[in-house]
Amino acid sequence: NYASPCLWIGTDTGSIAIIDLDVYHPEQNEKGHVNARLIASAPELLAACEAARDWLGAFWADTDHLFGGEYDLGKQLEAAIAKVRGGTS
Repeated sequence: NYASPCLWIGTDTGSIAIIDLDVYHPEQNEKGHVNARLIASAPELLAACEAARDWLGAFWADTDHLFGGEYDLGKQLEAAIAKVRGGTS
């Protein structure tokens, strides 16, 4: 059996991502590190997207003045949240 070296990345909230390190192509490892950090931070990113969506909804409800782009931003947030939750936008 071959055991490849791996890297464990954790967060304060307990999220963990494990990546295999490529000993033959170490230049590829940085992409793996970035992906592992993204995966480990996913719960916080989801919470931030949901908070931004909720804030945007409250903002729309309280004002008639829009700056432009709010609708598209809201759609992007909804699509990202739906993707994480396993649905479609």
